[in-house]
Amino acid sequence: MRKQFGGRLSPALLKKYAQSPNWDGEKFVNLEETLMKVSVQHYFQGNYETYREQTGGYLAGCDIVCFDIYPVNNADTLTSEKLWYVPKGIDSLLAWAAAPKPTFAWIETTYIDASGNRGPTPAEVKSEVWMAIIHGATGIGYFCHSWTPVFDDAALLHDAVMIDSVRSINAWIDALAPVLNSPTISGYTSVSSSNATIPIHFMTKFYDNATYIFAVAMRPGTTTAAFTVPVGASIEVLGENRQLYESGGQFTDDFSEYGVHIYKIPALSSVEDVLDQGGLFVYPNPGKGVFHISSSPDLKNRVVRVSDQRGREVHRTFDAETFDLSGQPPGWYFVTIQTDREVVVIKIVLD
Repeated sequence: MRKQFGGRLSPALLKKYAQSPNWDGEKFVNLEETLMKVSVQHYFQGNYETYREQTGGYLAGCDIVCFDIYPVNNADTLTSEKLWYVPKGIDSLLAWAAAPKPTFAWIETTYIDASGNRGPTPAEVKSEVWMAIIHGATGIGYFCHSWTPVFDDAALLHDAVMIDSVRSINAWIDALAPVLNSPTISGYTSVSSSNATIPIHFMTKFYDNATYIFAVAMRPGTTTAAFTVPVGASIEVLGENRQLYESGGQFTDDFSEYGVHIYKIPALSSVEDVLDQGGLFVYPNPGKGVFHISSSPDLKNRVVRVSDQRGREVHRTFDAETFDLSGQPPGWYFVTIQTDREVVVIKIVLD
């Protein structure tokens, strides 16, 4: 079962799903090597707690959790033109699932029906995709049908502008798959928006000695976002041929109409460089539970955050020389050490 970005589900796996017998939702039977999925609408009528309880039951019996809502097409006053309902649905599914499961978002790409509002623009499709990913989606599917002016089950493929945009989005997801599949880290950056009505949501990854910030404006309109970063950082805006620079421990960038930006920030110094300088390091690595931090005397205001493979912070210390992970399950963790001079991320293994 594919649980990460990169590549497509195999036709053989999809064929098994198509051939699988009807299953009883009350029993939540998971047939061996059979793909099952649950597709849930985010908004509904009736009792919320009852709906959440029932949905949680269905989630227990599926391999891949799917969600679809098409806010640009929708004509209802609750969701119409509100793109943030896409990540809102992902948030709900992740919260309702008792255990982590691959979570897919289905994205609108066509004008679905004449009774609807309108079809999305390529920019809106891009925004919905990255909103979903930033909020935890691990797969993307595209709704490609249209019933107007006549039924076309492959309408996306017949829209040259939209299909080029979708190809571009997919190419970026494929290219960044190793980054997206790495753990989400916390504590590296924070963001503020000059327009309080337009929040900026973001996801931070660390891969191959560089930090990546995926950011999206969650409302229409324009705003300027300010991101905190280590002093001296240089920032590449991927796919836009732009370079930004840190000033006063932050950098700023403009967002408009659900805009999306992806930033790559090379590490100021690698772990090996810090070791050579006598800067800081964590030992023993691998370790059994108690880890020690060695650092130069001139490194002040040291904050240590430890995150697991899902990016959840499991430990935090301030100016301590040791930290204890004895209560955590074995595996690898990311230690983010922030001082008044730099931020260093170190991967450790807990035996």
